[in-house]
Amino acid sequence: MAEGSVDAYAESGLNAWDLAAGWLIVEEAGGVVVGERPDGPPGTMLTVAAGHALVEQVRTLFVPRADAAPEPD
Repeated sequence: MAEGSVDAYAESGLNAWDLAAGWLIVEEAGGVVVGERPDGPPGTMLTVAAGHALVEQVRTLFVPRADAAPEPD
């Protein structure tokens, strides 16, 4: 991301030591890192890193919307 070769990054299962350096690099490059909730920290459930304009769009690809209709059985 900092290099400009990707627009966003998302992954689950990261530990603190897996994301610490990357988080710093993304923020220094002007990006943002979020977790499953937009106001929550990244963690093992979900980590999304992207620019401010794109991060929420990418996050919602991995987190179901609260107002979405349930899938039929």
